[in-house]
Amino acid sequence: MSERPPIIGTTVPRVREGIDIIRVGLSQEEGIVISRLDGRTSVKDLGILVGQPLPVVQSVVERLVHAGVLVVGEAEKKSDGCDDFLFPKDALEEEVDLSDDEKKRILYTHAQLNQWSAYELLSVRYRADAKAIKRAYHERSKEWHPDRFRRSRLGSYQARIEDIFRAVWSAYDVLSDAKKRSNYDQQHLKGFDEDDMAEILAERRSSAQEVDREKERKRRRLARNPLRKRMDRAKSLHNEAKVLMERGDVLEALQLAQAACALDERDSYLELKRHLQQETAEYRVAPLMRRGMHAERMTSWSDAVRIFSEAVRVAPEHGPARLRLAYNLLMSGRSSQEVSEHIHMALQKMPQNPEAHFVRGLCYEKIHMEKAAIRAFQRAIELKPNYAEAKKRLKKLRWGF
Repeated sequence: MSERPPIIGTTVPRVREGIDIIRVGLSQEEGIVISRLDGRTSVKDLGILVGQPLPVVQSVVERLVHAGVLVVGEAEKKSDGCDDFLFPKDALEEEVDLSDDEKKRILYTHAQLNQWSAYELLSVRYRADAKAIKRAYHERSKEWHPDRFRRSRLGSYQARIEDIFRAVWSAYDVLSDAKKRSNYDQQHLKGFDEDDMAEILAERRSSAQEVDREKERKRRRLARNPLRKRMDRAKSLHNEAKVLMERGDVLEALQLAQAACALDERDSYLELKRHLQQETAEYRVAPLMRRGMHAERMTSWSDAVRIFSEAVRVAPEHGPARLRLAYNLLMSGRSSQEVSEHIHMALQKMPQNPEAHFVRGLCYEKIHMEKAAIRAFQRAIELKPNYAEAKKRLKKLRWGF
């Protein structure tokens, strides 16, 4: 059986491959020492990191080596890719408590901070999951933590080490947050190698294809939805109505707008319908007004009420139709409340119309509001000085004959 090498200050311990540290059952002291192992740190440096004298650390490492948990030897050789790097002579010759290999590793890594991506700083692949990134961060943070280099003389290397550690932390901060990582990937494609780029592009193509497939699935679902068909038909009718309105075909445009509103009563459709109703009021009401006036001249009050009611239904904002309906309702013996609604609307639309004020006076007179009736008749005469019927009514109210 070969004799184990002695544990000295320059010995570099590392965890034996295949060992599950969680199942070993370490003491607190052993756990602290093992947590600082990275395959590069010597026993002497471990003592500095954990704040224990060299003999204590040596004893802990010997126990763990004897238990088969640790193996000892030279530090793991990692290819830093710095063989062709031109190191500054003055930095290499600086008198500090660092070996030449440590100097070169620090100088090379520090020089690459602006070139390496966050993935390269943590030595992980683009597709690495959260666990792999966290594990890589712990390894790299132990490797570059300023406490690992707690020595009497570090000179200019102190600032470089701190820069590297901050960069490692920043890389982890970005890659451990899903949103930050996604934004980073969008903005730093140039930082990935060919394999990473192939993965990124393949992932984006897959994502774009999935978006297209989802759009197609949604389109098909909507195509089978009767409510959606109804809404699409309403939109088509609404757009056709707008085109006809621009051409001047307001009557046809109104028919389409009304059909659109019957299918979907959204505000924009109703607004167009109301606008077209106002635009076409004269076209649709004129024949009804002629027929109603004929019935009124023949004193066929019931027929006149029916015709003017239709005119008001067709064009609710039409002032003359409201006025004629109010007058004929009054003449046919309807209630003053029913008359009042229409005469009020007529006056809103035609405040300077003397006949509207006259009909209002008749309405007041019917319900024995003589003072209000006098004011209404006076207003009618102001607007039409030769208004004989208004003068007659006013005289009767004032003098009784």
